[in-house]
Amino acid sequence: MFDCRRRKRKTGLSWLFAALCLGLVACHRHPPTHPKDQKPADYYGRLPGLSRTAHPGLQAELARIIDEGGTPELLAAETVPEPENAAAGLLSVLDREQALSILEQSDSLVPKEGFQLSAERAAAVDRLLERYAPLRSRVEKMLRRTKSHFGIDFLAGFQADLSCIEVTEGAARLEMLAAVAALGRDDLQGATDSWGRILRLAACLAMEKHPTTRLRAVSIRQEAARLLEAILQHSGLRREHLDALWSLARQQLEDWPPDRLAWIGDRALGMWVYEVTRDGRLWEILTSEEKLALAEAGILSQMPQIVRQGIDGDQWYYLQAMRKIIDTSSRPYYRRKEVFQGIREDLHARRNDPQFPWVAGRLLLLDMEKGHERQAADRARWEAILLGLATATDRPSLVGVNPRTGKPYRVIVEEARVTVWDIEPDWDVPVIVPKVADGA
Repeated sequence: MFDCRRRKRKTGLSWLFAALCLGLVACHRHPPTHPKDQKPADYYGRLPGLSRTAHPGLQAELARIIDEGGTPELLAAETVPEPENAAAGLLSVLDREQALSILEQSDSLVPKEGFQLSAERAAAVDRLLERYAPLRSRVEKMLRRTKSHFGIDFLAGFQADLSCIEVTEGAARLEMLAAVAALGRDDLQGATDSWGRILRLAACLAMEKHPTTRLRAVSIRQEAARLLEAILQHSGLRREHLDALWSLARQQLEDWPPDRLAWIGDRALGMWVYEVTRDGRLWEILTSEEKLALAEAGILSQMPQIVRQGIDGDQWYYLQAMRKIIDTSSRPYYRRKEVFQGIREDLHARRNDPQFPWVAGRLLLLDMEKGHERQAADRARWEAILLGLATATDRPSLVGVNPRTGKPYRVIVEEARVTVWDIEPDWDVPVIVPKVADGA
């Protein structure tokens, strides 16, 4: 989903708000910018308030998070050697302004449905690709590097530069257009090569320990899945193309980062929010939607005072909940649901408690499960793709049960095709892979 409207949205407080950047709900969050008391960009990320607290539980949990390398400061200090770093290489050859220009120029050229271009659009795509051919070549070279780390500055919290998202989307857009042009020339190998580069770009973005980058990688993979359908439906499809597609899909799953990494980053952003709150500036980062919800609950005017009075207990509740969430994130989603159910029930039971954890319960943990579910849906789709490609090419499948539902995928093998069902529990769109004989 390379939608320019989504690129204009701000990052939110939790996985919910990161998901909102993908269009679930509008979210426009701004960092605190009071001109009379402007703090350095890294001030809140160094956790000055939490470091001074006398709360024994918070002291112990902070020590544990430091030992695990999960504070904003320690996450920001992580590095990958530049010669091995595909993300650093990408940023060295493509900047945000150029990426945005590519996206704007090509918005009207990307097919909304199918991949058939009019002669006029095809000519426009060719001109655009010719203009950026040197750039594509440099990006392709950088993507051969084996590791990836964009170096997001977690110390800056929601003030951090996330231009890596637009840069990655811009590079992926060029490969999408190259694949469309290749299909128009009946060049399936060229389309497959571009498809592989799109997957590599998505993997680079997904490897970051940041909720927004992780979910924006989902949108790139969704476009890649749509492109795959067009490749598989092409009349020139041959067995060697299926073999190449299977190899690329398998690599995508082998490179899949553990879900817990994004939640470690999400917790670091939550800790940054508590520092803003301790400084009396939570109001400045609330979205209009959040302010409206608090007003409807009748607590908007009292919110700053309520929150600051109980900030230690609020943050203790949040970090305990995040500990449970992170510790269970190694399980498939269908086995994590009970953790979220327990958190929801506990917050509901506390709803009239004067010590209710407002920041945790009304902001940071609100609907967080949607982020987990979206991760699981993303993984399930790509497992189904690999399963379909493996079955169609007579390869063993290493895919287990659906991580979203806990049930096996349903595979129907016919003479001409393989169909994989039971991917989405509500609106199931199957993966269909033609069977092509060797040499055909």
